[in-house]
Amino acid sequence: MSRIQLKGFEPVTTVNLCPSWETVAEICLMVLQNPSAEAQSIIDAEQQIRHMAKIAAAAVAEQEERS
Repeated sequence: MSRIQLKGFEPVTTVNLCPSWETVAEICLMVLQNPSAEAQSIIDAEQQIRHMAKIAAAAVAEQEERS
């Protein structure tokens, strides 16, 4: 018995649920601007920004090495 495959109903193999860096930055900024934010939320937002900066700096350095 063969299965009927309808167009537009292909099985999904993966779904990317990662937010863009722009979205993460906006969320971090909202946390940092929120006067009611918990201390741990502020620490997490700061750490996330530092993490993103470290990755960006490494990417720039790698690009400069290739040039």
